[in-house]
Amino acid sequence: MADSRWNSSSPASPRRRGVPAWITVPLALLVGIAILVFAVAGRASGLRRQAWPLLQTVHKRIATDEGARELFRMNPACAEGYASEEAFLEAVRAWRPKVGALPAVEPTEDRKGYHVSADPFELTVAASGEGGGWLRVRFVTGPAAAGQDVGEGLTQLVFADSFRSLQDSSRLARRQVRSRQWAEFRGLTARLASDEAATALFRAEPGLRQGWLSEEAFLQETRSWRPFLAAIPESLADAEKDEATRAQFSRNQSPLGDSREIRLEHPGGVWKVTWRNGALAAISHRTR
Repeated sequence: MADSRWNSSSPASPRRRGVPAWITVPLALLVGIAILVFAVAGRASGLRRQAWPLLQTVHKRIATDEGARELFRMNPACAEGYASEEAFLEAVRAWRPKVGALPAVEPTEDRKGYHVSADPFELTVAASGEGGGWLRVRFVTGPAAAGQDVGEGLTQLVFADSFRSLQDSSRLARRQVRSRQWAEFRGLTARLASDEAATALFRAEPGLRQGWLSEEAFLQETRSWRPFLAAIPESLADAEKDEATRAQFSRNQSPLGDSREIRLEHPGGVWKVTWRNGALAAISHRTR
């Protein structure tokens, strides 16, 4: 009689032997990494092809006062490198004849007259004109390189007499930006010193309502921060000299908007202020 049990002794089908997991998993990771590397390299190469047209566009716009003003207004990140629109315009007017016309065609890339730097985060282009002066522009990459980011994606425009001097001009511009940002940071935190000023701040900044449901909740928490207001140096220079404090500046630009943050570490804790699209979004203090 045939055995009707499920566990009858019929011969089992032979199992196929595949590639061991200890080989397939690392292999898949290596393939993924290779694809990512080639994608990033391809993107950087594509951005480099946009370098000269982007530089020409900026150069053409700053050839007139009207174009320079528009460039300033449409690129807030770049504008922060100058004290005001008039200061930007004054610099542009002074450097127009010093830079002069750009070459009719894209030059060979070298540090004598033309230089391009591209990575997944930014594109930097520098060139000298017929007048001998240099200009350098820096764009955030991604959509910004096509003019689709916050403003138009231009984050820096500086001038100098030589390629080497561009570094000094860049550092000076960055320093001016951070000094103004520090003054804004210092002014905001100072408004937490009293209930009256803190209440006015909460009412004037809609972004703060995402962190606190009511004025009273905001006041209750910020009152506990007041003993640490004295830890905030008056100026950025003071903060840099003070070995007990550490100031950090960060910025993130994306198609979703512009976000920047200042973080100050001190012995009693950490202050942090965040802005999104130019408006105050958050302020906090974490006690150690």
